[in-house]
Amino acid sequence: MKNFSRGMALGCIVTLASPALIAAEGAHEHGFADATLAGADGLLELQLDVPGDSVFGFEHQPETDEQRDAVIAAMAQLRDTAGDLVVLSGGECVLVAADARTPLEHDEHDHEEHGDHDDHDHDDHDHEGHDHEEHEHEEHEHEEHEHEEHADHDHEGHEHHHSEVAWTLNWKCDDVADVDALSMNGLLNAFPRLQTVRLQWAMPQGQGAARLSLSQPEAELAP
Repeated sequence: MKNFSRGMALGCIVTLASPALIAAEGAHEHGFADATLAGADGLLELQLDVPGDSVFGFEHQPETDEQRDAVIAAMAQLRDTAGDLVVLSGGECVLVAADARTPLEHDEHDHEEHGDHDDHDHDDHDHEGHDHEEHEHEEHEHEEHEHEEHADHDHEGHEHHHSEVAWTLNWKCDDVADVDALSMNGLLNAFPRLQTVRLQWAMPQGQGAARLSLSQPEAELAP
């Protein structure tokens, strides 16, 4: 399923903080996800951001076939079985779009090779003293270049240490005001490393918040 537009329903009514903003206010917490639910004019949208560790069991770029398969399987599950993972009660709603994204689906470890010895080969026609000076200079530049590449690689690895999954679901409803409950029982059972979902909602019938877990996977949306 393709996503309509992330934030579609949020623009129709009183704006809630997005999951990304909610998460930014606190620490990156494994086992926790932040979600917003908003609806108006027959449209309902859920946005959820969750640490990659809670979905895949790791947050770095996949390094083995097993890890790559885990990312592919989990993302397919989020996209293809969304209607089983999150269930609405009331409103006669039909899930029309589901989108899941993560940087871990893309291999970002391809780096261009740089040949620092070309200039050294080019200078072979010079006299020995000049060659020796050029060689020392090029070796120094090569060492600096390798040091910069190593630092860049470490920096990139650090940037991807906190990878997340952004998940968006869209429904069309006969009457959004009649949607009275939301259950994430399927999601919490499918991904046991995810322990708590911090949910906020803004609906025609009111606004509210709840913490969902396996012991309490359902939120009552009625005022």
